[in-house]
Amino acid sequence: MEPARAKRPSVLIVEDEAIVAQDLRQTLAEQGYDAFAVATSAEEALARASDRRPDVVLMDIRIRGDADGIAAARALRERFNTPVIFLTAHADARTLARAKATEPSGYLLKPVKSSELKITIELALHKQASRERLERSVEDERLTRERIDSVDRLASLARMAAGVAHQINNPLTVVLANAELVARELERHRSGATPSAVGEAGARQRLDETIQVQTELRLAAERIARIVASIGFFCQPSPPASAQADVRRAVDRAVRLTTSEIQSHARLIQELRPVPKVRTSENHLTEVLKQLLLNAAQAMEGADSRQHEIILRTAMAEDGQVRIDVLDNGCGIPAEVRQRIFEPFFTTKPVGVGTGLGLSVCHGIVSAAGGQLRVESRPQGGTHVSVLLPSVDRISGSLPLSHVAAPTAARGGGLLLSHGKSAARAQRRILMVDDEPMLLRSVRRLLPEYELVCVESARKALEMLDAGKPFDLIVSDVMMPEMSGIDFYEVLRKRYPEEARRVVFVTGGALGHHVGSFLGSVPNQRLEKPFAAADLRRVIEQALV
Repeated sequence: MEPARAKRPSVLIVEDEAIVAQDLRQTLAEQGYDAFAVATSAEEALARASDRRPDVVLMDIRIRGDADGIAAARALRERFNTPVIFLTAHADARTLARAKATEPSGYLLKPVKSSELKITIELALHKQASRERLERSVEDERLTRERIDSVDRLASLARMAAGVAHQINNPLTVVLANAELVARELERHRSGATPSAVGEAGARQRLDETIQVQTELRLAAERIARIVASIGFFCQPSPPASAQADVRRAVDRAVRLTTSEIQSHARLIQELRPVPKVRTSENHLTEVLKQLLLNAAQAMEGADSRQHEIILRTAMAEDGQVRIDVLDNGCGIPAEVRQRIFEPFFTTKPVGVGTGLGLSVCHGIVSAAGGQLRVESRPQGGTHVSVLLPSVDRISGSLPLSHVAAPTAARGGGLLLSHGKSAARAQRRILMVDDEPMLLRSVRRLLPEYELVCVESARKALEMLDAGKPFDLIVSDVMMPEMSGIDFYEVLRKRYPEEARRVVFVTGGALGHHVGSFLGSVPNQRLEKPFAAADLRRVIEQALV
C-alpha cells in the first residue's frame, strides 16, 4: 500500500492583472502548493474564501472595486482568521502603515522572486500553525473554566428556581385570568348581547372594565418580559478572556435605552473622560449601566425632574482600573436595605416595578470580569454606585468632558407611529421569517402600513427570493429549525449580497457564544423578543433609511 500523500497547502491569489496572476499560479504549482483560485476583487476574494477556506492568501493591495486589498485582508482575518501576504509595487509609508494594521503574515514587492515567495509562504504557514496551537491551548483552558462556571451557574439557578416561579407565576396568573375575561366579553358581543340589557351606563362601565383588564394584561406581560430578560444574563456563557468593551459605546447604548425613563424624573449629566477598554463584553457592560441608570431614575419617582439629576461619570481609578460612577440625589437606601441589595429577587420597589434581579445581575457581571461594584448611600441623601473594571492598556480616542443630555422623543416615537403614510412608504415590501405562526399573525396586525409577506422557514424565504420576488427589508429570526437565521444569512451573502445587507435579526434574548459572536461580527440591526409595536416600527424605520 502506498503511503498517503500529504495535503498540499492551499493558496488563494487575489490579483486583477491576469498575466501576473497566471505567473503566480504556475510558480506556486511548481513549488508544491494548491493555487486553487484567482480572485480579482475584495468581494470575490471573500466569496472564494467562504467556499473553500485557504491556508494562505496572496493579496495584491491595489485591486479593482470599492475595497482595496487591505480592506479585503482585514475582512478575511476577522471572518476566517486567514493569514495574508501582501503583494504590491508600492511601498510608501502610508500604504505600509495601513497594511501593518491588518497584521499581515508577509509583505512582498513586485516583481516577486520565486525563492522569496516560497520562504514567505512557509513562514506564514508556520506562524499560523503556531498561533492555532496556542489558540487551541487557550480554548481548552477556556472550556475548562466554562465547565466550572456552568456548575456554579446551575447551583445558583437551582437556588433561584423558587424565586423565579413565584415572580413569574404572579403576573402570569394575571395574564391568564384577564385573557379569559377579554375572551368572555368578546364572546358576549359575538352572541348578540346588546347594551339595552344593562343600559347605556352599564355598557360604558363594562367597556371601561374591559379596557382596564387589557391594560393589566399588557403590564403583567411586560413584567414577565423584564424578569425573563434579567434571567437571560444568568444563562449566558461568560465572555471569553479576550473580550473587550468600549466604555463610550456601552455608555451611549445604555443612555439610549433609558432616556425615556430618565427624562421624566431627572436631568442626566455626563462627565466622560477618556478611558481604555475594559475586560468584559460590551453587551454585559451595557446591561450593568442600563440597570444602574434605571435604578437611579426610579429612586426619584414622583420628584420634580427640574430639581433632580443623575450624573454618569467615567475616569481612571488610582489603581489603574476604569471607574464608572452613577450618582443621583434621590431618596437614598436605608442601611438595613443596603445589606441585601445584591440578593436575587430582593426588592423594595412596588409590585410590577422591580424584579429584584437588576443589581444581582450587575454584581455577577462585574465580579466575573474581576471588578468591583460599590454602593454608598444615605437616606434622603442620594446614592453613589461605582463600577471598577480591569482595563486594557491602550486609551481610545478623546471623549467630550461633560455635557447635559438633551431631552429626546419618548421611546417608540417617530413617523412610523402614525398610520397616515405616504403612498411610497405604504408600498414597502417586508419579508418576515419566523417559525412561530402566532408571532407572524401578530406582526401582520401590527404593521398594516407595509406589504408584509410572512413565511415560517428560511427555506421558503429562499424559494421566494430565488423566484425573483423583491423585498425592501427582510426580518429574520435567528434560532429556527432546519435552517437557522445565521445559515440563511450566509446563503444570502453568497447569492444575494444586497439582500443580506437588508436583514434585521430577531433574537430571543439569551444568546449562546456562537450566536453572540455572529451578531457581533455583522453590521445588521438586531431586535430582541419580546418586542412592542413601537420597537418593531423603530427598527424597521431605521433599516429602511
